[in-house]
Amino acid sequence: RADGRPLMSRVGTVVACFGWHRAPDPAPAAALADPGPGTLKFPHDVARAPDDTLVVCEYGNNRLSRFACDGAFIATLGGPGRGYGQFNTPRGVTVSPQGIVFVADTDNDRVQRFRLEDFA
Repeated sequence: RADGRPLMSRVGTVVACFGWHRAPDPAPAAALADPGPGTLKFPHDVARAPDDTLVVCEYGNNRLSRFACDGAFIATLGGPGRGYGQFNTPRGVTVSPQGIVFVADTDNDRVQRFRLEDFA
């Protein structure tokens, strides 16, 4: 698709991708800034939730982003830090059939647990 949003097959196969994956030209320093809600920065893992939304773990923004399967942005969860709901290089995410989100918060040496409803 020309708009870059994901195109999903009926069985959950990603046919097209979405999000930002590199520093914009010509200012590489912009890669250090949070590009804003719904814009991905170094996504590392993705999980499909029971409600058919996608939860993307992005270590570049130290957060999770949630999207509808058509690519429409829903919400984010987290930010940089060591407290509950904050991440330091998250590298993995999974969602249980009950909608519980587990995140491998790698550099904080822990796994955090959330509900899909926790996304603001």
